[in-house]
Amino acid sequence: MNVTGINFAGAPMPMPEGRKGGPAQPGTPSARKDRLDLSRDSRKKDSTSAGISAVATAGEPVREDKIQEVRGKLEAGYYDQPEVIDQTAQKLMDKKLV
Repeated sequence: MNVTGINFAGAPMPMPEGRKGGPAQPGTPSARKDRLDLSRDSRKKDSTSAGISAVATAGEPVREDKIQEVRGKLEAGYYDQPEVIDQTAQKLMDKKLV
């Protein structure tokens, strides 16, 4: 990743070779424009995060007993079993969360 042209609270910015520094003139368009390009994977992850957030905020109350049950299973390694991983992945796909 190459990020250029960011100014942190008055810190000097190096200019690319062959370019003269100086203030921009009002009313003249900049030769460089800011741009953001997201990969397909990034867009997909963003929509997945939105889906998970929607489920998390669906209005169901937090059940402490379930949280403790899941923590116990995590500590015991239950979720590391290939069958459990496959079942979890299938449920996420069925609900179109991934």
